[in-house]
Parts: sequence; structure tokens; C-alpha cells
Amino acid sequence: MAPAQILIVFVLAIGQLFSADAVASSCDMDSSDTLATSIAAYQDCIDRGHQMVTNVRAELGVAAFRQKDYETAALHFSEIIEQEDQPAKAHFNRALAYFELGKKRKALKDLEATSEILPAYTPAHFYRGVVLHQLRRYQQAVDAQNVALSLSVGGTALAPIYFEKSQSELAQRNKTASLESLNNAIAADPMYSQAFFARALQHEKNGANELAIADYGEYLKQQPESAHAYYNRGLIYQSMHRDHLAIQDFNKALAVNPRYLKARASKGITYLWPVLPVLLILLLG
Repeated sequence: MAPAQILIVFVLAIGQLFSADAVASSCDMDSSDTLATSIAAYQDCIDRGHQMVTNVRAELGVAAFRQKDYETAALHFSEIIEQEDQPAKAHFNRALAYFELGKKRKALKDLEATSEILPAYTPAHFYRGVVLHQLRRYQQAVDAQNVALSLSVGGTALAPIYFEKSQSELAQRNKTASLESLNNAIAADPMYSQAFFARALQHEKNGANELAIADYGEYLKQQPESAHAYYNRGLIYQSMHRDHLAIQDFNKALAVNPRYLKARASKGITYLWPVLPVLLILLLG
């Protein structure tokens, strides 16, 4: 997916899983301190041999995750899992850390554990679908996203779920279902630009050029620095012999990325194509 962009939507949930004012009972700390100050105090307690309570470990794990120290984050969440009877939130957060580390099977195991403890926790099913997709277990990924959809609060939160579902459906060569899921993603959140780009690609492959052009246009309204989108739309214009529009898009792609060699080459071909018959006559003449 672009899974890396889609992660932003639910990683933010981490901060909601634990309170920021947790305090170790055996340490002298002020709950009004900033998170950074508290984390430093918590770490000092560990260094001095105090037994850390679960919520302190949680704060340390969250802080490590935010600093992209995923190994350390996973270790802290592992400590919580060993201490708690129903460590659903720790399993979920450790799954995210494992996901970032590329340990997909371990992430999946933790997400399944989360779902067993908290069956109605939507993000666990969403990420389970993401991981299953990356493991190429596409039907299971679709099933997981369907569960997430059934549990979602609705609104714009549906968009990333439908988007991920569409990618798994496309991997199964179920183009009709994939396109429907993209339509649903856009209906849920018209600002979810990834869905416009993905739908444009599908329209393009289906030969629906005008629909593809429209979707690239919507995507570019939100992502005006996308050289790739300008290039793709330029290729469609080129195939339709709308050369002046193709050249405009290739120029825009090059303005964003002057090293975009494909755009430069396609621009040259577009200029050359109208005079090619004349050149052939002259050469063969």
C-alpha cells in the first residue's frame, strides 16, 4: 500500500491508548510535567532499579515509537504483555512497532491477539488487513477490512479502510469490486487523494481516458507537486493526440522534477510525432 501513507491515519491512535500523566508510585515525579520531562524521569527510575508499573512502560514505549526507535518500543510493550492479564493495547502497539521493523508475521500475531481481547477494536482489524495484504493473503485481507468496515464509526474514517480493501481486491484481479471500493473511499472522504490516483490508474487501464483525466485532475488539486500524476495524464493526452495538453503536463512534471527523464523523452516524442511522416518521406525520398 501505499501503506506507508495510509499508516498515518491510525498510528495517531497510539497517543490515545495511554494517558500522558502516568506516574510510578515509587518515584518522585510531577504529573504536570511535559511528556519529555516525564519520560526522562521514568527512565531514571528504571536506571535506579524501580519496578515500573504498566502505564509507565506504556509511556516509554509510545515515546520510543514517536522517536522511531521501534526496537525499544517493542521491548517496552513486551514488558507490559508479560505483566498484564489482558494486554490488548500493548499487543496493538507492539504490532505497529513490528510492522515498522518489517516483522510482518509477528505484527500479525499481535494484531490477532488484540482482536481476540478487543473484538470491536477497528484499528486492529484494519492493520490486520494491511499486514495480510503484504503477506499476499488477499482474501483474508479483504475479510479483515470488511470487519473493520462493520465496526467503523463511519464518516471519513471509512476512506482508508475502503482504500486498503480495494488494493487487495485488485490483487485478486477483481477489478469491479476494487473500483467500487475506491468509489466508496472517495464518497466517504473526497479529500482522500490516494483513492483518486488509484482510481485514475484503473480507469486508464480500462481505456476510460476521460474518467482517468478527471481523477488525475482531482488528485492534482490536492497534490500539486506530483510529477508522476502530471506525467501519467500527459501520456493519456498523448495517446488521444491532444498534443498541446500533453506537452503542458510533461512541462509541469519537469517543473516539479527536472530529472524526470521519462517526461523529457515523452515531451520530445510529442513534438516529433506530427512531423514524423514528413521526415520519413524526406528520408525515403
